[in-house]
Amino acid sequence: MIHRPRSIRGRCAVTVSLLALVVLAALGATTGLAIRTIASERLYDQAEDVASQWIAAARTTPPAGLPDPLPVSGDVDLVQIIDDQGTVLAASATARGRAPLTSLHPTPDDPVRHLSDGQNLLVAIRSGTTPEVLVVRPIPAVLRGHHLEDLLAGLVLALAAGAGAVTWAAVGRVLRPVAALRDQLARITLNDLGRGLPVPSGDGEIAELARTASGALARLGEDISRQRRPATATGAAEPRSPQADPASAVEPRSPRRDPGPRHEAARPAGEAAGPVRNSKHKASRGRTATAAVP
Repeated sequence: MIHRPRSIRGRCAVTVSLLALVVLAALGATTGLAIRTIASERLYDQAEDVASQWIAAARTTPPAGLPDPLPVSGDVDLVQIIDDQGTVLAASATARGRAPLTSLHPTPDDPVRHLSDGQNLLVAIRSGTTPEVLVVRPIPAVLRGHHLEDLLAGLVLALAAGAGAVTWAAVGRVLRPVAALRDQLARITLNDLGRGLPVPSGDGEIAELARTASGALARLGEDISRQRRPATATGAAEPRSPQADPASAVEPRSPRRDPGPRHEAARPAGEAAGPVRNSKHKASRGRTATAAVP
C-alpha cells in the first residue's frame, strides 16, 4: 500500500516524479525502438557493402582464382561464397571449414535476403548467375536481447527520481519563508501582537501574505491596546466607595450573643432619666404659675 505524503513538498515531488516517469517511459520506448531500427539498418548496410564487393569480384574472377582465405576487415569477419549446390567456394579465415552459414537462398525476384538470430545479422546476395555471397555481422552487445531496453529503463527511473529530487529542493526553497512565518506565528501571544513577521523580499504571493498577516497583527494589537486604555482611565477617575475600600470595610460581626445582660444594663439608665425629666417639667410649671399671679 502506497502512503501519500502529507506535506505539499512531498506531494509535489511525487507528482512530478510520476509525470516524469510516464513521459520519460513513453519517450524511452520510442527512443529504444528508433535506436534498434536505425542500428539494425546500419549493420545490414555494412554487411551488404561487404557482400556487394565480393559479388563484383565473383563476376570477374572464376572461383578457382578467388583468394583463400578471403580478406576481411572490421567487424565483418564471416564471409562465404557458395554455389547453387551449397558448396563453399571461398571463405574468410574465421569461416573456413564450416558449413554454409545459412540455408537461405536469394532468388532473382528477391536477390538480397536478411536474417537475424539475435546474436548476428546475415546478408545473402545473388546477382544473376554469380555465386551466392553470405556475410555475417555480429550484433553489438547493447543491442542483443533486452539490454537496450533495460538500459533505457534504468535511465528513465534515474531521470524521474532526479526530477522528484529537484522538485523537492525547489519547493522547499519556495516554502522556506512560509515555514519562517509559521514558526513566528506560533510564538506570538496576546502581549506581543505588534511583533513584526519576517517578510521575504520581492512581490510574490508569499511576500504579500507575510505583509498582510503582519499588518493584521499590528491592527489587532492596536485595537486591544485601545480597548485597554479607556478601562484603565475610568478606573482611576472613579471615587472609591466605602464598600470598595478594603480599609473601610466593615469588620465581620462577632457571633450573636445573648441580649439579656445588655437590656438589664440599659434599664437603670432609662429609669434614672425618667425622674430627671419629671423634675424639670415640675419646675417649669412652677415658674409659669408664679409669673401669672399679679
